[in-house]
Amino acid sequence: MNEVESVKSTVSAQFSRTAENYAQSAVHSAGDDLELMVRAAAPLGHESLLDVGTGAGPVLRAFSGKVASLTGLDFAEPMLERAAAVAPEARLVKGDAESLPFPDASFDIVTCRVCAHHFPDFARAIREAARVLRPGGLYLLDDNYAPEDPALGAFLNGFEQTRDPGHVAERPLSEWRRLFESAGLTFEVVLETKKTLDFEWWINMARTPPDAVARLREQFAVASLAARAAFGIHDAPLRFDLPWAIAIGRK
Repeated sequence: MNEVESVKSTVSAQFSRTAENYAQSAVHSAGDDLELMVRAAAPLGHESLLDVGTGAGPVLRAFSGKVASLTGLDFAEPMLERAAAVAPEARLVKGDAESLPFPDASFDIVTCRVCAHHFPDFARAIREAARVLRPGGLYLLDDNYAPEDPALGAFLNGFEQTRDPGHVAERPLSEWRRLFESAGLTFEVVLETKKTLDFEWWINMARTPPDAVARLREQFAVASLAARAAFGIHDAPLRFDLPWAIAIGRK
């Protein structure tokens, strides 16, 4: 097994193990960003939509009744089982975001919510999304992102990888733009915000083991003043902010 296959196997195992947590998480199963995604897509009712990394199906549920057809793709079978419960009308496919099992120009809308930071080859995933879009189609990417400052980005990805072995990288918005445009998509950020997360909830979601939790507490304790300011780190109880964005690209 090569390095990329090993990462994908880790991601699949992690989300198979924690599928129920994500299905019940208000942060992942609900949120204002879902409504914003629908508004940004502005579906007229005739569209076909593919949700890449569909997880427990929150995007499918948000677009249900607003488009003509729904397809959800995920690497973890337990996630697809939960998606079936919330969007029974959707076609659900087990597959890889970096090698989509669909012909060129198959969909009017492709969405990807809170999962791109698990992709070993982010550029390829965006090219694949662009490939399966019809001319004039819309790609919506909703995810955490890294600050432009490399040191802050390294701090963010360091603690994310400690918490979740399936985490690959959160990337700066400048990289999002570059990869969208390289794939033949326009690029526009329609939301740039932060979400405050409670540390205990965050580690419980991923079922982070005790030794990794101890390392995480140390990482936050020794964070630089710049990192504490950038990520809104507060103690007692420990909580922090994650940068979050939604970007759209038109083919």
